[in-house]
Parts: sequence; structure tokens; C-alpha cells
Amino acid sequence: MPLDGSPLSIEDQIRFLFWIFEGASPSGAPTGLPVNKGLTGSWFNPATPGQGFSLEIVWPTSEEETGLLILYWFTFHSAPELGTRWLFVDGSFEPGQSVMDLTVHESQGGRFDAANPAAELVPVGSAELRIMSCRRARFEYLINEDGESDSPIFGDIMLERLSPVDPTCLEMETAFVAEQS
Repeated sequence: MPLDGSPLSIEDQIRFLFWIFEGASPSGAPTGLPVNKGLTGSWFNPATPGQGFSLEIVWPTSEEETGLLILYWFTFHSAPELGTRWLFVDGSFEPGQSVMDLTVHESQGGRFDAANPAAELVPVGSAELRIMSCRRARFEYLINEDGESDSPIFGDIMLERLSPVDPTCLEMETAFVAEQS
């Protein structure tokens, strides 16, 4: 529903549903909500409890700069005996972009609550984040399980927003849906 409280027409509702669930408009043109500060928050897939993402959007301070998208990925190793795996995902974006290409890093070395040895962020793969709405996103990844390029793991995770939706995002979403009509 638009922020002014007026209902969407049937045609707008159909467009909105295609946009939310398929990431494409009925005309087939690719769509996606442009990245915005209101997306910052916690995201997860209900099918994988105990795992999730914390998304941070760092907006550019001038027109000459790009923004920074930071995603903290809390997950597990594919071998249960190895326990948790926390990954750091980042990349730049231009305002208006809805799909971002990202680099996946893993923290290696280091010790709990100690400065030495220092932890090191090591690139272990790549990812793509597609913003579909203020409440849904799609995360595709290709990572090397043990730092070896011959043992890649790839997947596609449909994300739902866990934290409350920011009004900034809702305003942008309403305007974006209206533009697609």
C-alpha cells in the first residue's frame, strides 16, 4: 500500500507481486529495488536456523564516490566438526544499483581477545546480492571451502529481513513500484 494510504490498483498489485517474487516485471525487464540506507539490518533464510547476515550500507558522501556494502555472514563449515564459519562480504555500489558483485573473505589466524597473532582477511570467493524489496533479497555465492580452488561451494539463498523495515526503504520501495507501473 502506498504511504498515503490509498490502495494499489489490481494492475499495480500484479506488477508488485511479479517484482517481489520473481525479481522481474511482467514485461520481462529486470527490476530490483535500488540499494538504499534503509536496507541496513539483519537478514536470514528461515530454512537455515542459527545462520544469517548483518547488512551495512555505507552511503557515498559525494557524487564522485561509490557506496560500500558490507555483509557479515554467520554460517557453518560444510563439515560439522569444523563448527562455525563467519565470513565478511563486501563490495562497492553506485546509487541506483539493485545488483551488487561482492567479494567473500574469511578471517584466518588470530586468537580470542588477543592482538597477536593478528587475524587476516583472506579472499575465498565471490557473491552477488540482488535487492528485490525492503523485505526480500537473493544472495548467490561461490566460495572455496578450504581455500582450494578445486573444492568450490556454490549456492543461492533467498533472504528475508529479520529486523524491522526502515521507513526510508519503504518510501523508496513505494516510489520504485510506482515508476515500474
